[in-house]
Amino acid sequence: MNFFKWLSNIDRRWIYLLMAVVISIPIFIRAPVKVKPSPDVTMLYDYLENQEEGMGVLLSFDYSPDSLAELQPMAKALSYHALSKNLRLMGIALSWPSAAGLGIEAIKSQVDIINSEVLKDLLDSAEQNEEVKTYAAEKKLASEGLRKEILYVLIAKLEKDKEIEERYSELKGVLEKARISSEIVTYEKEVRLIGRDWCYFGYKPGYTQMILGMGTDIATTLSTDYKGTSLLKYEMFNSPTEKMKNYDNIAVCIDLAAGGSLGSWLAFVNTKFGRPVATGVTAVMAADYYPYLQSKQIIGLLNGMRGAADYETLIGKPGRGLSGMSSQSAAHILIIIFIILGNIGYFLGKKGGEK
Repeated sequence: MNFFKWLSNIDRRWIYLLMAVVISIPIFIRAPVKVKPSPDVTMLYDYLENQEEGMGVLLSFDYSPDSLAELQPMAKALSYHALSKNLRLMGIALSWPSAAGLGIEAIKSQVDIINSEVLKDLLDSAEQNEEVKTYAAEKKLASEGLRKEILYVLIAKLEKDKEIEERYSELKGVLEKARISSEIVTYEKEVRLIGRDWCYFGYKPGYTQMILGMGTDIATTLSTDYKGTSLLKYEMFNSPTEKMKNYDNIAVCIDLAAGGSLGSWLAFVNTKFGRPVATGVTAVMAADYYPYLQSKQIIGLLNGMRGAADYETLIGKPGRGLSGMSSQSAAHILIIIFIILGNIGYFLGKKGGEK
């Protein structure tokens, strides 16, 4: 009885602190929970699984940093899946300028992961080279940092990216001297290269005009990518046989949204151009979009962090979605415990004559 009296009078700041600890622990120890993917998410996954290689996937980053926790894991999972299936991935930010950085981080991080997987043997060999070891020791680079720099230099050679080559000019020289750079050409068809396998357009003002314009000609409407490079310089947009001309070459447009942007994609891409649309939204918005799923105006719906966790489960790549679900589950369990203890304390107090 004394325990429940003490509990009822405890400073609420201790409860907030306990909640913060419970939420943080699963993130730091990376303890993902097991989830059973919902049919709404599985529909989109299956659709992408059945697409022919070379078809396009367009991700629209219609959210700002305050929605990052729910929508960024979705973007990464979708990017990985599209790239791993050899679908040509494109990204654009139309609603908020602040989304431009979120989009390139989501896509580029997955490009790097896949390229690291493809080049694993070459990276292992480079890391064991004595000259490379000397470079790493001088730069005080740990294994992860060294492999990332080697990856950047090798991919930059294929993409003819002078900026990256100049930034890592010393490492470039080491790799050339060790005859490691010359081996990258044997992997050229397997790695994912900007302008051939993926492209990010950055922030483009004029929401409706951009969506409509891409239905006619993507390169003419958008003009440049996020770095200011003309799209016509890229193979994706000037190939005579595999050109990304318009929505006819795009398997699905996926709107990752923290607002009402999906309506424009449905009105123009789905209704006007007859192309499939899917969406990922914050959990508080999801209820408004199930009617579109039931009417088959969208072919998939990712609902908040749970939607991200579902997709990570389907692709077999645990990320922030699954670890976030661990924190969310732990928080829910703690809340339930507080509710139970609060009710027990209330009834015991009532039985003891307290008001």
